[in-house]
Amino acid sequence: MSDSTIFRFEVFCTSKQLGGALEALTGKVAQVAPPQMVANAAAKSNGAVRMSGADLNELFLSWLKKKKLTEFRPPEVRAFLQEHGRSANSYSYRLTKMKDAGLIKNLGDSPATARWIVVGAKTKTKRGLPAKKQPVRPRRKSAPAAAAAKAE
Repeated sequence: MSDSTIFRFEVFCTSKQLGGALEALTGKVAQVAPPQMVANAAAKSNGAVRMSGADLNELFLSWLKKKKLTEFRPPEVRAFLQEHGRSANSYSYRLTKMKDAGLIKNLGDSPATARWIVVGAKTKTKRGLPAKKQPVRPRRKSAPAAAAAKAE
């Protein structure tokens, strides 16, 4: 009698342990997905943990800074995504999200001549609307100055 129940599990390992883990699973499992690097993670005693609270946009901006790029094209975005274990085909989505966040600006006039530069972040409120500037209030007079003004 054969058991038809199939289980799925995830395994996290460092690059040094990857070969041994794949070797141990060979012949013992029905299917193994190709290994994929985990973005923004580090191996700790309690498993894989996030290294920082950075999102993918912030990671990309720091990657550009590390590579000393002020202007980039879509192939650089693809390379970044592959380095961080993401699909290189999602480069257009990443560019759109960063453009919507006000982090980058397109200098090209068509997809074939697309060049992007880093601009900065838009300031937004919780509802996604532009932040309004608060009116400047006049300074209050100190207590001794207010008493002197009343005496006159």
